[in-house]
Amino acid sequence: MDKLLAVLREKAFDKKPTVDDLKKIEGLENVTGKERDEAWKKYQEEQQAETKPEGEPGGNGDGADKNQTTATTTTTDSKPDAKPNAKKDDSPRYRVTVKRDGFRRLGRAWTGRTEVALSDDELAVLQADPMFNVDEL
Repeated sequence: MDKLLAVLREKAFDKKPTVDDLKKIEGLENVTGKERDEAWKKYQEEQQAETKPEGEPGGNGDGADKNQTTATTTTTDSKPDAKPNAKKDDSPRYRVTVKRDGFRRLGRAWTGRTEVALSDDELAVLQADPMFNVDEL
């Protein structure tokens, strides 16, 4: 699996490669679908961890809960001089569905369906992109 992970990192796949494509690579002639799926999951977790800011769990490689859903922030949270939101529960919530796992937008790799808080600017970016479906909750 180490060789397979190294290949995924090196080639920076934006979608899960087929087993047949992987078997064409030297050293991966005997790769199975299960091995590919396990490596792809780990690769996606690494990609998501890289997009998290240092202050968030998992953002500095601290081995935070790997089963945790993707942490979300708004653009104002990342600005040091921004005023903190008094009530985070009042922020708008959206369900974002990406059409291709691993597709990158807004500084992160998106997978499947994720419920997030978005700023107006982030919402506009995702709604304008045909790779995303955004539903208000």
